[in-house]
Amino acid sequence: MTVLVSQVNRLRKMGKPLVAVGCASTGDTSAALSAYAAAASIPSIVFLPADKISLAQLVQPIANGALVLSIDTDFDGCMRLIREVTAELPIYLANSLNSLRLEGQKTAAIEILQQFNWQVPDWVIIPGGNLGNVYAFFKGFQMCKDLGLVDRIPRM
Repeated sequence: MTVLVSQVNRLRKMGKPLVAVGCASTGDTSAALSAYAAAASIPSIVFLPADKISLAQLVQPIANGALVLSIDTDFDGCMRLIREVTAELPIYLANSLNSLRLEGQKTAAIEILQQFNWQVPDWVIIPGGNLGNVYAFFKGFQMCKDLGLVDRIPRM
């Protein structure tokens, strides 16, 4: 999320008329986006499925100043709506559909390899959600393999 918010901050400083960042979420994405956006003084908008998240997941984006919309649908419905909104308005989409988010998340795979002294673990267990994290980790491990830093990628 840091890469994405940093890029939005840069674009805004260059005069791109982005008024906010937005996401669909069931909790984790909205917490991260709202925290990083608040730190960069960028407004954030979060679409959450009504009655499908915990109170803790609701409180986090609100505490960070996000505009939180509780919508009577599931995550996929929220995603459809935020994609429509970001296509029509100068709001930057922050979900895993955004390549900057995946590029930032792939650094976690590189950090794992560094911490293991460039020895590839047999397995890496990654939380699910919409599986953007799995793809990002794969990209990081594959990049290290392509660069010759490691000879294989772990099972995920």
